[in-house]
Amino acid sequence: MTDQPRSQAGQPPGARTTPTGVKAPHGAKELEISWADGHRSRFPHEILRGYCPCAGCQGHSGVIQFQEGGNLELRELEQVGNYALGLGWGDSHNTGIYSFRYLRDAYPATISSQFSGATSFQAAGSLRTGLPNVVGPDLSQTVYTLPVAVGTTTFPQVFNRGYIESYNFTIERDAGAGFNVQAAYVGSRAIRQTVIEQKK
Repeated sequence: MTDQPRSQAGQPPGARTTPTGVKAPHGAKELEISWADGHRSRFPHEILRGYCPCAGCQGHSGVIQFQEGGNLELRELEQVGNYALGLGWGDSHNTGIYSFRYLRDAYPATISSQFSGATSFQAAGSLRTGLPNVVGPDLSQTVYTLPVAVGTTTFPQVFNRGYIESYNFTIERDAGAGFNVQAAYVGSRAIRQTVIEQKK
């Protein structure tokens, strides 16, 4: 995906996820969206189809992973309410609903790789071989393709990180005759903990 930034000074709330124009010429290989904050994004059909967010393509795990093999001819394009686009492909697959937030926040803040052994009883590696090399995207490029075995999680543009408070309180008294009496309380409190949910 290519995203061409523009100035955000004085933009109203929600402008970054409000489209002002969508271009998908017949026979083209990419879809272009212009946003109210001046940005313009271009999505290759291969990326849109591979990361189709529908349950038929992704299941119900909440992790969006690239799926190969889909038809890349974009035949249908419709707006779904005021929050998403519905895309239909040449093989009649038309259940993917791409929310504007999903399209605009397509840059992952977290990239995770999954490695599995040959069977469920075998480890993916050993202490001797170590972890497989993790190859991240080249962030100096405006367009890059994530490996097939990579899942992505995207956080909001403005993210107020949470934290955990831990505390303890202890009272100890000398009861005499070599005995000590002790009472303690240990607690923790979670502040703004992150919950990952899939929005379509």
